[in-house]
Amino acid sequence: MLYSTPGCPIDNYDKEWIEKTFVWFEEKLGKEFIKNKEYLIPVNYKFKYNNFNNHEAIQYFIDFICNYIDLDTNLVELNILWSKISEEEGLPDDFDVDAPENFIDETPLQVLNDNGKFTVEIEEDMLDDFDGTFISLISQLTYIKLLHSKVLSSNNGYLVNYAMVLMGFGIVSANTYARTWQWRGLGYSAWRVSSIGVLNHRIYAYLFALLVKYRKKENEPWLTYLIPDVTDSYNTASVFLETNYNTGMPIMSSYAKDEEVFIEKHFHDGGGIYLIAHVINGKMEGLASFFYINGFLWSERIYKNNIPYTVLSNYDQFDERVEKGTLSEGNGTLYIYEEKGNLEEIETYKDGVKISSQFFD
Repeated sequence: MLYSTPGCPIDNYDKEWIEKTFVWFEEKLGKEFIKNKEYLIPVNYKFKYNNFNNHEAIQYFIDFICNYIDLDTNLVELNILWSKISEEEGLPDDFDVDAPENFIDETPLQVLNDNGKFTVEIEEDMLDDFDGTFISLISQLTYIKLLHSKVLSSNNGYLVNYAMVLMGFGIVSANTYARTWQWRGLGYSAWRVSSIGVLNHRIYAYLFALLVKYRKKENEPWLTYLIPDVTDSYNTASVFLETNYNTGMPIMSSYAKDEEVFIEKHFHDGGGIYLIAHVINGKMEGLASFFYINGFLWSERIYKNNIPYTVLSNYDQFDERVEKGTLSEGNGTLYIYEEKGNLEEIETYKDGVKISSQFFD
């Protein structure tokens, strides 16, 4: 059998983002922090509690995480989001069942409350899920740390999950990137899969390999605690980095701009990536790439303040180039196509402002 060198476990887009984001965090957090931060190995700790069945237990883990990332616990205040049936049997006795109910599906994380503290929110029906609640606390408190340290000014799940690795929670977050449940009844069985966070096992693996190379410590003890999916991709990534970057770090530049690391991904209803965009403060800023459900590139554009600024390309669903328009640096036309490849709209811009739209049947 011919020998072949393992390739990179992630695509070029994710690879570039991981490397540039590493440079970005190195500047924000400091080289010594990234090189020396201890990794949390849960089996090495004897926690006082093994569940979240009362306020004292939740506060215990909040204090533990805050201490681990050097965050003042006095900055944080716990808020339980109650289910609509708050008197349900089994609720902990010390929970305040008269607390104001909050039934909003998604709430902004960690805004300062009336007491001038950051709010950590836990849903009451999550308390039986130890791993899910623990990860949620880590994620929220990591974001508070980044916000309070002025590393971030708004929530970005990709950067928060990335920072969780650099702050020592990589094992916990990577090992729970996908979770499965199975149950049985009389004459039937069922199962479901869900994920925690926005990074997948291959991204975690490449980041771990990058971190090990950065630290120049090949035998990090925490690596043995990774689940098989992550370990397999990590081994591939390690060989790839060693083969392709024998000297120095595989960093594409010594400096990364905000618009190169603030990234979001959106998906089609049937699966598959629909949009990869650089987003700052909730607005697209920089490159945005749109994809058809079959995976082919649809359109690439540069955005400024959530408005198309320059169109780079347009393709049909068969990967053939089509007319893109003349939009460049805020001036010109942008051709927009629908899923089947038919021209849907031509937008005209002047000095970064849309001045007209022409629609087609």
